Amino acid sequence: MKIDDREVAVGVLRAAILAVADSLPRNDVESIWGLIDAGEPRVDFENFCTQLDEYEVSTNETTRSDLAAVGDYLGIEERIWQDLPR
Repeated sequence: MKIDDREVAVGVLRAAILAVADSLPRNDVESIWGLIDAGEPRVDFENFCTQLDEYEVSTNETTRSDLAAVGDYLGIEERIWQDLPR
């Protein structure tokens, strides 16, 4: 997937968050939503990937692919999402 629009990137990021929200602490999910609602998708993306890694939340291939597309669009270093738990 290639993303070339901010709204699409935010939508894909929202879908990825929803896909794993039940596996993260509620406070962390609320913080993630707060950042995305504040118009900070780059900070939100990095925070979300950190939370996935910290809590060892497994992600499926679709979610990892979507996160890679969002990360690429936002210009974030690949190391942030490349080694997410499977």
